[in-house]
Amino acid sequence: MNDKSRIPGIEFLRIIAMLMIIASHMNLHGVVNNGLLPSGTFADRMIASSLILGNVGVGIFFLITGYFSQDKRRKTVSKKIIADVIFYSLVHVVLIIAIGRIEMLRSFIDFKWDTSTVKILLRTLLTPVTGENWWFVTTYIYLLIFVAPILDKINERMDGDRELLLIGCVLFAALISDFLSTPGMRILQGSGYYLIGKYIRNRYPGTGKSRMKMNRYAGCAALFVIHSILMYIIYNSGSAGLYMAAYTGVTVVICPLLVGMIFTIVVNGEILRGGGKYIYTLAETSFGIYLLHEAVYVRELLWDGIIPMKKFWRSGYYLFYSVLTILGIYIGCFLISFLFIKFLRPVFISFINEIEHRILLFFNVSGTNAGE
Repeated sequence: MNDKSRIPGIEFLRIIAMLMIIASHMNLHGVVNNGLLPSGTFADRMIASSLILGNVGVGIFFLITGYFSQDKRRKTVSKKIIADVIFYSLVHVVLIIAIGRIEMLRSFIDFKWDTSTVKILLRTLLTPVTGENWWFVTTYIYLLIFVAPILDKINERMDGDRELLLIGCVLFAALISDFLSTPGMRILQGSGYYLIGKYIRNRYPGTGKSRMKMNRYAGCAALFVIHSILMYIIYNSGSAGLYMAAYTGVTVVICPLLVGMIFTIVVNGEILRGGGKYIYTLAETSFGIYLLHEAVYVRELLWDGIIPMKKFWRSGYYLFYSVLTILGIYIGCFLISFLFIKFLRPVFISFINEIEHRILLFFNVSGTNAGE
């Protein structure tokens, strides 16, 4: 099968997924975590709940990875992500020390250490990739390097029905793991979407018939409405039973179906048939945009300081301000990420390649000596 990794529509989908993630972070950190949600009107609470689309955006990224799963691409993709993480970890360290965290330095002098800040600082410096400073990146790297090869081998021996059963079991296991707060939930969830991507590539026939197109559009719209209603219940209902039912429905059924439906619309070439370097450039910066705006103290600066979320929430024009905020964060982070990719990423990748070469050389030399 031809490599379709540069389909303009799928590259555009990466951009949409990142906008969904930014919208989700805005409403989770800026509205829910700041205790603003109960004070809003029904319309504003519905808008905020509907814009918590991080599960959809993250699912799209994992699904795209499964769709384009190739052993030869994993190493290159991993190096790019690691280069990005190292750079933005350094940026994060500078922000921890320089912006609004001077009290940390004072606490060192007074021997009153802010242990949480110290842990984040050390984790960012010493384990930028594996330390879960950005849970999505840590999960993505683990999935790409360790889990995906195993899933590919299992997938090769399955027919379509068994693939669907495996997807359902993995997503249900992720749900149980989430409720029990056990390790591995995110890997399981990412694996479920990864397998959906592989299923679509291997089994989904696709069609260009107008009636089927309309069915997909209608199905996608219906799933989005259901997703919005369930998210409203999750964040506004005081009933534990309703919460568990809504959360289960979103995690195991609605979100996977919505992500798959969106992707099948795109992969059949029904949107953005044209495209070019501008779409590819925007899509290439997606990881950098995530790493920059979701770093711990950048997140605090954005939603607790720079962006007046309380003012927006009480303005009566929350949807308008939401759109401006999401686009503003995307554009600002894009510019920084673009400059990094153009001028600094090659330097970081060269550094990673040199480290890799030295490690391999060391073990080869050690092996030779041991043999002698």
